[in-house]
Amino acid sequence: MVSASIPAAALTPNAAGTVEQNAGVPNAVSSLRVLVVGQGYVGLPLAVRAAQVGHCVVGFDTDVRRAAALACGSSPVEDITAVQLGPLLRSGSYHPTASPDEAVGVRRGGDRGADAAV
Repeated sequence: MVSASIPAAALTPNAAGTVEQNAGVPNAVSSLRVLVVGQGYVGLPLAVRAAQVGHCVVGFDTDVRRAAALACGSSPVEDITAVQLGPLLRSGSYHPTASPDEAVGVRRGGDRGADAAV
């Protein structure tokens, strides 16, 4: 598990609702590839927040309809809105899926190099 903390004063929400690091504050966290299993009332807010602070997030859920709705910007969770999901989906920083292969980054054809799994 990777953990790091950034002082709250170092982060500023921008107009799109994402958080940017203030100038002059050292970057304590580099961008990570994150897998969040379950996109319900616990997992979805976690996935959205991780994407908002700059991580590349795959949100996995076994419910195909939920994953498809999220991919279209529709949230099953009251606390997460389409306004929050839209920019994350368009930027590619949040990718909902019901595919286990996408969730773990398995490549077809036997190539299991350094990027084969997230």
